Amino acid sequence: HWGSEHTVALAQKAMVAHCVHTKDGEAGRYGVLGVLYELSEIVDALLSSFEDSLPAKPSSRRLAESVVTSTFKGPLAFDQIHAGLNMSLYWSYSGSFTTPPCTEVVDWFVLQNYAKI
Repeated sequence: HWGSEHTVALAQKAMVAHCVHTKDGEAGRYGVLGVLYELSEIVDALLSSFEDSLPAKPSSRRLAESVVTSTFKGPLAFDQIHAGLNMSLYWSYSGSFTTPPCTEVVDWFVLQNYAKI
């Protein structure tokens, strides 16, 4: 989604992708990989595979009037989300989901290098 919750040097990145995973052997806990994006002229392989199928930008963050659904049918090569990124450089902390009720059951892993869009 546009606008990252995480900031680096007090700066918000243009976009973030969250990859949410259940944690093996730890019922009710989750691991989330956060991939931050910077604006550039580089085409992102993962995003370009479905961006033409995304609905138009809503007039507000809340879709109170109706539900808008993508026409994308897949398949999606999701491992492309970290293509070219150094997976050994990340920030890690225990925290919460970013949507209400913001349950504190998440181990965050936020990559320190950025994807480009």
